[in-house]
Amino acid sequence: MGRRNDHSIEQLQELILKAAEKIIEQEGYQKLSARKISQEIGYTVGTLYNVFKNLNEIILKVNARTLINLHTKIKLNLTQHHNSMPELAKCYIDFWKSNFQLANMLFNYSMPKGEEFPPWAQLEIDKMFLTVSSALLPTLKNNLPLAQKATSVLWAGMHGICTLCLSGKMSIISLENAYSLADSFVRGYLDGILDL
Repeated sequence: MGRRNDHSIEQLQELILKAAEKIIEQEGYQKLSARKISQEIGYTVGTLYNVFKNLNEIILKVNARTLINLHTKIKLNLTQHHNSMPELAKCYIDFWKSNFQLANMLFNYSMPKGEEFPPWAQLEIDKMFLTVSSALLPTLKNNLPLAQKATSVLWAGMHGICTLCLSGKMSIISLENAYSLADSFVRGYLDGILDL
């Protein structure tokens, strides 16, 4: 076991979060435990709880890192492809493919009963939604409420496509046609609301 003075608190936070990500990527978030993290980093479970309040906080911090990673890719894609939503849909699918277990946890993990979703975590979500809504504004005639609604609809639809295509839950929907489904969904939805 490592000694408490081997690493600073910041270094321990990073060790814990990287170990948690590794376990999630290999086994899925349902198999994550404080014991497994502590074994991975060579510290006691007690050390984990000196750094983080509980396992839920570790999961939320991992989710925040995943969101920041996704947000970075979204901003880059929007810049490279001049705010093209079909191209952004492809970027989103690629992110899911490369980070399936982390993305799965991001969207499927539920807070324990009695725990409140922390404001800092909501802020990360809000920043990403603002980025996409802002990119949609020119297409939607600078109608901010419509852009915000469209962002939510596109997000939900893309989540469904990624979940079905990448988890293998529906045999008729495969990874091969994920891009085609996403393109049809994004173009069809945006064309539809522009005609209203």
